[in-house]
Amino acid sequence: STAQDLRALRRRGWRLVNGVMKNKSQDIDHVAVGPGGVLVVETKWSSYPWSVNTSNWRSMDPNTKSAAEQASDNGKAVRDWFRESEPDLLVTSVGVLWSSARSNSSGWQTYGEGKATVINGPDFRSWLGTELPTSGMDSARIDHVWSELVRRADEQDRRNREEGIAIPPTI
Repeated sequence: STAQDLRALRRRGWRLVNGVMKNKSQDIDHVAVGPGGVLVVETKWSSYPWSVNTSNWRSMDPNTKSAAEQASDNGKAVRDWFRESEPDLLVTSVGVLWSSARSNSSGWQTYGEGKATVINGPDFRSWLGTELPTSGMDSARIDHVWSELVRRADEQDRRNREEGIAIPPTI
């Protein structure tokens, strides 16, 4: 569902890559590049309910806090990739939390002094419509950032082929 909602952003000028490697053992679930900058998305699923609307970072459910921290770390990694070529790149980090359990949580909450937002999965589409930045990058910057992500993904896919790992191409 997260990827489906992100694919719908193409109509608004966004481009999407899924499963780009952050390092040799960790991936970033989704990275979208568009008019509002770069959106870095970590998707989590649990059979237990997530607690999204906690007013205090310190009292946050440990699983929700871990998801928020991973989203924040992924955003930092993407910022680091572009530190020299795009030092003022707007990167928005989110964790989208899905569950099969009935939950009292809804909506979204920003944590860690704005470093990441955790979003109740069913509310992700609404968040994209109301909270996702819509400006800040012109088409030349979008093309530049996208081409670097394509380069990284192509390199990742090449390494996988050389190692005999059969997975779908990243882009």
